[in-house]
Amino acid sequence: MRGAALLCLLPCLMAATAAVKAEQAVPAAVKDPYYGGALFDFYQQNYFSAITQLSAAQQLGRLPNQGVEAELLLGGLYFSYGMQKNAEAIFSRLLENQLTPIQRNRVWLALANIHYKSGSHTESTKLLQRLDTQLPTGQEDERQQLTSILLAQRGLYTEAAAQLASYRPNSLDSGFAQYNLALHHIREGRDEMGRPLLAALLQQGDSGEPGRTELYDKSRIALGYSHLRKKEFVAAKGWFEQVRLNSPFASQALLGLGWVESGMGRGKEALAIWLPLVERNVSDPAVLEGLLAVPYTFNQLGARQQALDHYQTAIEHYNEALITLEGIIAGMNFTALAHELVDPRGAAETGWHWRTELTPETTLTPYLYRVMAGHEFQEALRNYRDLLHLETNLSRWRDDLEAYEAMVDMRQTGYETRLPTILKGLAKLEGERLQQQRDAHTQRLQGIEAQEDAMDLTTAEEQQRWVQLTQVEKRLQQLEGRVDIDKQRRKLTVLKGGLLWQLESEYPARLWQAKQQLRQLDEVLAESRGQQQRLNSVLKQTPGNFDHYRQTLQARRHQTERLQQQTKNLAQALEARLQYLAQAAVAGVKFQVEAYRSQALFAVAQIYDEAQHTQKEHP
Repeated sequence: MRGAALLCLLPCLMAATAAVKAEQAVPAAVKDPYYGGALFDFYQQNYFSAITQLSAAQQLGRLPNQGVEAELLLGGLYFSYGMQKNAEAIFSRLLENQLTPIQRNRVWLALANIHYKSGSHTESTKLLQRLDTQLPTGQEDERQQLTSILLAQRGLYTEAAAQLASYRPNSLDSGFAQYNLALHHIREGRDEMGRPLLAALLQQGDSGEPGRTELYDKSRIALGYSHLRKKEFVAAKGWFEQVRLNSPFASQALLGLGWVESGMGRGKEALAIWLPLVERNVSDPAVLEGLLAVPYTFNQLGARQQALDHYQTAIEHYNEALITLEGIIAGMNFTALAHELVDPRGAAETGWHWRTELTPETTLTPYLYRVMAGHEFQEALRNYRDLLHLETNLSRWRDDLEAYEAMVDMRQTGYETRLPTILKGLAKLEGERLQQQRDAHTQRLQGIEAQEDAMDLTTAEEQQRWVQLTQVEKRLQQLEGRVDIDKQRRKLTVLKGGLLWQLESEYPARLWQAKQQLRQLDEVLAESRGQQQRLNSVLKQTPGNFDHYRQTLQARRHQTERLQQQTKNLAQALEARLQYLAQAAVAGVKFQVEAYRSQALFAVAQIYDEAQHTQKEHP
C-alpha cells in the first residue's frame, strides 16, 4: 500500500522538478552566446539539442563567462534523461569550485534528487539538511516536495502531507498528496484518519485547474466506498451522487450507488441504476462487475427467469471479452503499438517528465490505460522514446557524414583542377629576381646619398624640363655671334638655377621618402615571401589533409553505424519489455473476466439445481 501511494506522489515531484529547473536556468543576463543558444533549445523543450550545444561549447572553450551556469544546466538535463551518474559527476565537480551560495544550494539540491533516485534516501536527507533556510521560490518548492517524499518513505505520511500543504496550500500537488495519504489510511483500515483528509480536500473548491475536478471525483468515490464497507449506506449514497455523470469515474460511482441501494434492501432501485451501467463498454471493470450484480439482484428478488437470462447475457459478454483479450494477447505487436504511443519520426526531446496519451481507436486502448498508469511502464516508455529520438539523430548524422565525404571529394577535385594555375602563379612571382632588383635599388640609393646627387632623385617631369633646358642651351650656343642672345641666356640661367635650387632644397625630403619606399618594399617582399612559404606549405599539406578528413569521416561513420545498431538492439529489447508489461496487464483483466464467468456459470448451475429441487418437492 505504501509503495502505491508513493508512486502517485512521484509524477507530481518530477513534473514540478522540470518546471523548477527551467526557472533556475535563467541567469541575470546571457553573456555567452553559445549558452544563450542552449537556453533557447531548452525552452523549446529540445533537451537533446541543448545537451549537444553545451557539450560542444565546453569542448571548444566557448563559455568563458557562464561555465558554472552551463554545468548546472547540463547536469539537470542529464538528470532529466535518467543519467544519474553523469549528472552526479558534474555536480560533484562543481562543489570543488568557488560557487556562490545560490549555486551551491542548487548543486546540493540536485545531488539530493540524484541520491533519492538512486535509492540513497539517507544521503538525500543529509544533503537537504545542508541547504540554507532561505531559498528562492522554485528551489524551496523542490526541497519541500523531496522532503515530503522522503518522509513518506519512512512511513511518516501525516508529516509528509503537512510538508506539502505548508509550502503550497490548496495546490493540485498538495491535493494529490493529501488524496494519496487519505487513501493509504483507508486501505489500512484507518477510515477515521483518511475521511477528514478527503473532506478537507473537497472543501477547497473547484478552481477549474486541469485535473482538479477528476481529483475531487476520485475523492468522493473513495469516501463513498469507505462508508459502503462500513455499511453506512446513507453517507455513502451522498458521496456517490455527487460524482459527475460525465466523469471518467462515473461507472465506479454507479456501481457503488447500486450496492448502496442493494444493501438498504431496495433491489429494484439498485437494478434501475445497474441496468444502464451494464450497457456501457464491457472493458470497464465496473461494467464487468455490474454484469454479475444485475442477475444476482434479480435472483434475490425471486425473478429466477430474469436472473437466468441476465446470467446468460453476462456469460456471453464475458466470452466475447475473453475472445477479444486472447486475440489481443496473441496478436500484440508493440512495434505497431509504438505508433499509438510515440511518433518514431519525431520523438520528443522533453526528458523523463514526458507522458504519452492514447486515442481510443483500438481494442487494446481501454486495457492499456491501466498498465500505462504504472511507473515501470512509463519509465520504460520514456527510455524507448529517447532511443527512437537518438536513432533518428544518428540516422540524420550518418546522412550528414556522407554529405561531408562528398564535399571533401568535391573540394579535392576542385583543388586538383586549380593546382596547375596556382603553380603558374607561383612561378610568376620570381621572388629571387625581385630581391635582386631591390638590392640594386638599395645600392643605387646608397650611391646617391654618398655623392649627395640630387639629380638622381628627380621626377620624370623634372627630367623632361632639364632636357628641354639643355636643348635650349645648345641652341643658344649655335646662335652665339649671329644674334643678340644675352637676354635669352639670362633667362635660361635663371630657369636652370631655379630648377637646381628646387632639387637641392628638396633633396633631403626626397632621399627620406625614397628610403621609406624602400622599407615599404622590404615589407611587401617579406610578406610576399611569407605568403609564398605558407602557400607552399599548404600545397604540401593539402593532399594529406584530404586523406585525414576522409579517414576521420569514415571513422565517425563507422562509429555512428555501430551506435545505430546498439540503439536498434536496445529499442528492440525495450519493445519486448513493454509488450510483456502490456500483455501482463491484459492477462490480468482476462483472469478477472474468467473469474466473473466462473461465478456466472456457477450461479446458473445453482439456479437450475434449485429449480429441479423445487420441482421434485412440488411435482
